[in-house]
Amino acid sequence: MKTRKVFKGTSLAGFNKSFQTDEDCYRYLASIKWKGDSFVCKRCGNTHYCKGQLPFARRCTRCKYDESPTAGTIFDRIRISLLTAFRIVFDMCISSKSMSSSKQAEEYGVRQKTVWEFKRKMQLALDSQDINVLNGMVLVSDFCTMEQDNGKSGIVLIAMEVLDNGEVGKAYGMMLDCLSSEHIQRFFEQHISTNAKVYVSKGRDYEHMVSNYHMENNDDTSLLTQSFTHISNLRSWLFGVHRHILPKYIQGYLNEYYFRFNRRNNKALLFDEFIGLMMQNQPNRT
Repeated sequence: MKTRKVFKGTSLAGFNKSFQTDEDCYRYLASIKWKGDSFVCKRCGNTHYCKGQLPFARRCTRCKYDESPTAGTIFDRIRISLLTAFRIVFDMCISSKSMSSSKQAEEYGVRQKTVWEFKRKMQLALDSQDINVLNGMVLVSDFCTMEQDNGKSGIVLIAMEVLDNGEVGKAYGMMLDCLSSEHIQRFFEQHISTNAKVYVSKGRDYEHMVSNYHMENNDDTSLLTQSFTHISNLRSWLFGVHRHILPKYIQGYLNEYYFRFNRRNNKALLFDEFIGLMMQNQPNRT
């Protein structure tokens, strides 16, 4: 079996050298989809193929079904070139502040709505990203978002791990309509180990809303500073770069932010991991 060539790096020059045409992008997607020479026809289960009509497509030798590297993935039937799509993904991976869809549309010469729709598909792909349950010391905070259509503010719940050296480890966020016991319990179970020592903001009565977790009020100045700084950076990115986000889309932006944040020490492989997630997800036609 052939060894897949993985793109590593955060250099734009390196990216442009590796991906100069749509064909380069198709080749990369094919290497992920079929992992070298592996092939199983979706129609009949046959494992033998020949060259298909489209770039790097594979045609079943039995039923003649022709499958493109993009078929059944988020890259299927997108309204921009594959090279432009790769560049947008790369921008998201390497940028600490991210670019708005209007700026990217201007840069790549496409409609803003087209870029926004593609980026929305990118965010949906992040729903399937691996989640490492937080352990040890975990800070839990929240903040209110802008008013929703019904006049009520949404709430973003944040959990972040504090390492032994005092630095923030991984973190996660969830958009909630309200701080109900059911929503908070689900967030804790998805993201925080029951063995963790949880510190919560003053005035938040999470202990009576969530079971099976040990909690204490966060009175430590250094921890409060960590929490404040983290939330300030998130809010600045969320409502600075992406100003007019409807509440129903905020979770997607949180997924994007924390995908990048939790891999900040291994940015070289961020692009390849993200492309892999997009290959695993079915296109949304609605």
